[in-house]
Amino acid sequence: GKICLLATKLCIETDVYRNLFAKYGVECNAIDCGAFVTLAEKHAPVEVCRDVVRRTLDNSAYLYKGADTVVLGCTHFDYVDDAVRDYFAASDVRLVSSSVATANFAAEILPRHTDGQGHVEYLMSGNFAYVSKICRQTGRNFKLFDI
Repeated sequence: GKICLLATKLCIETDVYRNLFAKYGVECNAIDCGAFVTLAEKHAPVEVCRDVVRRTLDNSAYLYKGADTVVLGCTHFDYVDDAVRDYFAASDVRLVSSSVATANFAAEILPRHTDGQGHVEYLMSGNFAYVSKICRQTGRNFKLFDI
């Protein structure tokens, strides 16, 4: 298969996803979608999200051509999930989010760094209801604080 990674420039430059996919012999092209972070952080309206997603992906069509999977490689990108799904609706592309896997990893690794006497708290900013929904999808009990 071929994967198209939608990620921030920094994430792309680290090659963490590309190296992981290469380990399994999967080709990966990446598109810098840093503008999606701003959409999430500013709680942009649906119409604005669709427009930014369309412009970003239209300008990078050569990178996702032939991909069978599109990976949302940033936890912010679930905010534009519907717009990305709409963009690829006419194709057989599968859309995969990294948010639940990231939350599961955090829930697994962070408690290992306590002395057994403490606890782990997750502080977040932004759309508390949205983050709570992602946390519930993991099936784990998160103690969230809106800051």
